[in-house]
Amino acid sequence: GVFAFLAFAFSLMTFACHLYDYKLQPKWEKDFEDFVTCKSLNSTTKEEACDFDDINSKEGPCILASKPSINIIIVQLCAMFLCGVAVSTWVVTPATGRAWKKFCQRREKPPSSTTSRLRFGRISRAAVGPAPLARTP
Repeated sequence: GVFAFLAFAFSLMTFACHLYDYKLQPKWEKDFEDFVTCKSLNSTTKEEACDFDDINSKEGPCILASKPSINIIIVQLCAMFLCGVAVSTWVVTPATGRAWKKFCQRREKPPSSTTSRLRFGRISRAAVGPAPLARTP
């Protein structure tokens, strides 16, 4: 139903975000490596080389060409969270609670074999009808 569709949709969104990361991660790593190399070659002090405050700037000798989109990361995290909510809402219902209660009661005191035979006998007699009388020749 609805919860299965929502869980599937959010899982699909998460999968798409993973594909985006997988496809572009080598490019991001190379561009960041180039940026760090440029920073270290164009700086005169150690503090200046380790200062990444200008990582988002579009001017200057060192520019980070590409980086992951924060929006995609937020979508991925929200989709994973909402998938968990959809699945847990689908599973946590009153019927599930009754099933667990019945299971726990059954585990606490198992039925005796005579009780189950009596119940089975009553059910089969009710379904088939009374036993036929024996004929005498």
